[in-house]
Amino acid sequence: MKAKLLVFLLSFLFCFSLLEVYLRIADPWGLSYVHDIDNFYGYYDTQTYAPDWVITPGQYEYTGSSMSVLADHTRLVPDTNQTANCTVVAIGDSVTFGMWVDDEATWVNQLARNFPEVHFVNAGIPGYESQHIRRMQRRFPDADGYIYLIVRNDVSKEGFSYKTIAPNSIEFYLTAYFKVAINRALGTEEVYDWPRFWEDIAAIKASGNTLIFTYDDKVSHKIAEHDPEIIPLAWKVEPLSVVDGHPTAASHQEAAELMQPYVAAFLENVCHLE
Repeated sequence: MKAKLLVFLLSFLFCFSLLEVYLRIADPWGLSYVHDIDNFYGYYDTQTYAPDWVITPGQYEYTGSSMSVLADHTRLVPDTNQTANCTVVAIGDSVTFGMWVDDEATWVNQLARNFPEVHFVNAGIPGYESQHIRRMQRRFPDADGYIYLIVRNDVSKEGFSYKTIAPNSIEFYLTAYFKVAINRALGTEEVYDWPRFWEDIAAIKASGNTLIFTYDDKVSHKIAEHDPEIIPLAWKVEPLSVVDGHPTAASHQEAAELMQPYVAAFLENVCHLE
């Protein structure tokens, strides 16, 4: 009896280990991006971590991407014209920052390439929530204009918090599955703080010339109805993986193409482009 039990336990452990190896190698849900997040958020600059959610300057190599953070904690925009007379700062969350795509692939750099007469700065933060974005904007008071891409969790009641993910793949998959199942069963929805969000939007708009976009179907209709100056983009994000909803490089390009006519009109007024 004991021998059979031992064989059963050893067989179970072997199968468990084999499944763990398979999940790590095959990565069917794109879990590697989540492990990257776990690692990347360990590089927050402790000197400015609390107010601005910024990353320590440096070069970061992750799954399929290379991300450069400059000395002023902004994302590198390789194709921008740094000597241009007009400076436009892009503000927003990790979608604006360009998580897990190369520097040249972000929608900010795509716009910089299309408008060489303008100096574009990518001040997107690898976090979220409008009050953090508002504080980041304050670091660039002399900008000629600002472009803000609103994402649903900018309205979230709880600000960004760093949490370590499950240490192994099987635990992560089980946790993720049951979390989704429970949320669906209970009808759990994300909690929003609309009063704070609109207060932040008013402050951002009051800081200078602003062009604001939104795109998330879950909240964009409400945002656009409340403030007709905010432009809803018909942007269907192509996610990097099942577990990471950040847009792919191709999706960033699509966003830039959708923004382009509005940005052109905005720059004509702000930068006096002909």
